[in-house]
Amino acid sequence: MIRLYQPTSSVRPGRTTQPIRSVYLRISVNDRCNLRCLYCRPAGDRVSGPSLNLRRDDRQLSIDEYLDLIAAIRAVCPIHKVRITGGEPLLNHDVPDLIAAIKNKFPGIQTALTTNGLLLSRYAEALQRAGLDRLNISLDAIDQDMFEAMGRGGKVANVVDGVLRAQSLGFVGTRFNTVLMKSFNSDQLTRLVGFAAEVKCEIRFIELMPIGEGAAFFEDNYITAAEVLKILKQEFQVLESLPDSATAQRYRLAGAGGQVDVGFITTTSDPFCDRCDRLRLNHRGELYSCIKATRGADLLTPLRQLEPEEVGIRIAQTLQQKSQAIVPWPSRNMVHIGG
Repeated sequence: MIRLYQPTSSVRPGRTTQPIRSVYLRISVNDRCNLRCLYCRPAGDRVSGPSLNLRRDDRQLSIDEYLDLIAAIRAVCPIHKVRITGGEPLLNHDVPDLIAAIKNKFPGIQTALTTNGLLLSRYAEALQRAGLDRLNISLDAIDQDMFEAMGRGGKVANVVDGVLRAQSLGFVGTRFNTVLMKSFNSDQLTRLVGFAAEVKCEIRFIELMPIGEGAAFFEDNYITAAEVLKILKQEFQVLESLPDSATAQRYRLAGAGGQVDVGFITTTSDPFCDRCDRLRLNHRGELYSCIKATRGADLLTPLRQLEPEEVGIRIAQTLQQKSQAIVPWPSRNMVHIGG
């Protein structure tokens, strides 16, 4: 019988560890993208078109296998949220079917999707019909030249169209995610916050991490969340501090465009490992305890060999690893485990 995960009570220096009562599962459906963001992918990395499906090779999980692994993880520890990521998940045209299947089989689990927004206007209606609860949209710049420089392609107007289309269909609580790069988008910050206020979306600024491609840019481009908040205070009034999420320090600001909620994900300056409840399952059935983890637990092999006990053991072992701090940043790109 699979033993339920028992939270540890270990305490790391300077922190009080909160035991994991349920997990936030991030599911990657591919490692391909229609952008090649500076901090994420090599310049020569192949960009794929929107014709892929979830079963393009033997190691790609099918919809049924995703459902089986969600059920297996849920048998070890409760899941409160599932987020679909990539690569760019909307390059897989059957992602709406995956979301619908998750909502049908696990109706109590909140579903979310992170996208760069370039294809959102095309898929928003299908996502809404599938029952998707929330959207996160990566948006590193609102100026087209800077958007293209950071993403090595793409049209920011397509992202804006996707946001407006999603809102017209009733999506609420949409957030923008912005990776901070001092030499690139630091002069975009107030415009990004102003745009977020205009379309009534929360925006979260993510500190650059020295992982994979980001390592080459880190020394010249790292800027802390504290520095960014100082910049924003020159244009916006801080109305109040908001309750922190598991990963973000949050504030409500006010400016010419109205009120807007702003979050800061301090992965580098103030790591939140001790309250992190995330697990990452990539499209090849490998489960990771941390974005820094260099290896994941292979769940696909025992799943296909009809060894549910072994699947459960590997899940429990991965959960136990969340009480162990990982210090060095890996050289692999985060896209390989779903960002």
